[in-house]
Amino acid sequence: MANPSLRFRKVSSYPTSGVTQGDIIFCTGDHTIYLATGSTSKEAFYGGNVKSVTQQDDKLTFTFMDGTKDLVVDFSGFNSSLEALETAVNAKVSSVDGIKAIEVIGTVTEPIVSLKIDENTPGRVLLEQDGNGLRADYLPKAGTDIAVNESNEKISVSTAEKIKVMGVTVGNLSNGGEIPAGKSLTEILKMIFQKTIDAKVGANPSVTLKATGITNGALVEVNAAVTATLSHDYSDGKFVGADSAYSYSQAAGCAKGTVKYFYNGNEITSPHTPTVTEGSHQYKCTAAYGASTNTPKKNDGTNSAVKIAAGTATSNTITIYGRYPVYAYGVQSGVSDTTAPTVNESTIPSDGNKLALVNDNTQFGVAFPAMATARGYRILLQKGKTIKKAMALNGLTGKYDLDVTSKFLNAKQNFTRPCGDGTATYYLWEYAGSEGANRVIFTIG
Repeated sequence: MANPSLRFRKVSSYPTSGVTQGDIIFCTGDHTIYLATGSTSKEAFYGGNVKSVTQQDDKLTFTFMDGTKDLVVDFSGFNSSLEALETAVNAKVSSVDGIKAIEVIGTVTEPIVSLKIDENTPGRVLLEQDGNGLRADYLPKAGTDIAVNESNEKISVSTAEKIKVMGVTVGNLSNGGEIPAGKSLTEILKMIFQKTIDAKVGANPSVTLKATGITNGALVEVNAAVTATLSHDYSDGKFVGADSAYSYSQAAGCAKGTVKYFYNGNEITSPHTPTVTEGSHQYKCTAAYGASTNTPKKNDGTNSAVKIAAGTATSNTITIYGRYPVYAYGVQSGVSDTTAPTVNESTIPSDGNKLALVNDNTQFGVAFPAMATARGYRILLQKGKTIKKAMALNGLTGKYDLDVTSKFLNAKQNFTRPCGDGTATYYLWEYAGSEGANRVIFTIG
């Protein structure tokens, strides 16, 4: 007669022979619990954190390396009255898909094709060979579930009663919860050692604005006609694993809807050619998207209820800045250039040189020629701008440590100078005197 007791072994490493399907084996070397699914195959139920597993009768006690409270699982419900059933039908205990079962052999020469409850004896199950005669019967322990598998030749026994979870939270089990009656050994081990991890939304759909003809952060001359040709890239949403223990990635299946382009908050079409004014100007786009159509999976392979609702994605911003040019009766100079300038006044246009565009409160340099009696160091600023700081190069120290801000005065003379595709009004700021050629670093605003 087969031994129906729980088959548990504690070894240093998984055996290479002598394993029977249904054995529970704890390997002390890798701290992992395995369930033998065959003589040479196995499934790891929990790894890395099990400190020890001990058996007393049909109870297994699990201790953990991370301080989790000990877990005691009583598997005696799997073995209720199995010997009585073996005797009644001349059967043997075997394991089917990791579940203890009764396989009819010997005196029952034909497959069992049905089970019937004996109406005269409550709790008695009749095993019939066919519809004409009773071959054997079995009086199981109250609450034991018996089912004939699809071959109609084996009876699988599961837990006789529910198991209360006490003093521990592990896997999918929480302290105070219950393992329902009718669960198989494989199901219980999975509940203990395989925590269900749901998917989550890794990213909602997004849209990226692209443009030709303009560059993000570029300075553009006021009144200039700049054409921006706009396009976009749309990215679907994504479902991912909820934590590092669940590596998962799946496209959400959110269909792209209407895409709109905007300039300074107003809807536009592409290409777009505004007349630039002073200040910042922003391009954006939006893309509507539909609800997710793909279904993400939990780590156990079942469907997740996580979804992405329909919505609208807003793109990045591409910003250009309108700036008035500065004119000077000198030439552009680097703010780190400390060499003595050699500037020829005769090469400077009568309306002054147009310098590179500059933001307010940002330094820029000018190299001036030697002062003439009728004209000193001169710079033209657009109406409304002032010189906040002017530092001249000190020939003795080789540094810009001569503060000449107060030397530059508004001459109250206004001029019209080219600006973009039009003109603008400028005022003259002049440092009058008889200084030689020099470099000055300005800050305006």
